[in-house]
Amino acid sequence: MVIKDLTEQVSELTNQVNQLKNPTPSKSDSLKPSAQKMFATGVYYAKNKDYIHAAKWFRRSAMAGHGKAMFYLGMMFIKEQGLPQSLIHSYVWMSLAQVYDVSEAKAAKNEIQHKLTARELNLAQRLAADRYEDIEHELIKLR
Repeated sequence: MVIKDLTEQVSELTNQVNQLKNPTPSKSDSLKPSAQKMFATGVYYAKNKDYIHAAKWFRRSAMAGHGKAMFYLGMMFIKEQGLPQSLIHSYVWMSLAQVYDVSEAKAAKNEIQHKLTARELNLAQRLAADRYEDIEHELIKLR
């Protein structure tokens, strides 16, 4: 009887260890929208000219590391679509989009850079560095 109890306990512990090694995804994990889905939602709103909601979804996607969403946010700050016009914030998002390999971002960033004063450029670069840290922190949490 003692051997049977011990065998059952070993079996139960083995199962628990295996579950820790290979956890089954929880329902909350599957409910977390991916960066691509958030980006697609932003595109949907932008196509329907609901720029406030588009900006909201592009920002969420950008904060999850989606480079194209960063680029679109930068464009929205230039065009004043759902966001106040801000060359500084546009520069921030274009800088980040460039870091996340969006090829169009470099030319846009350079064009914006020529319109900023040295002080504004310094501020934009500091904001971009801070935002980069925020994004990387979010990406670590998502892993």
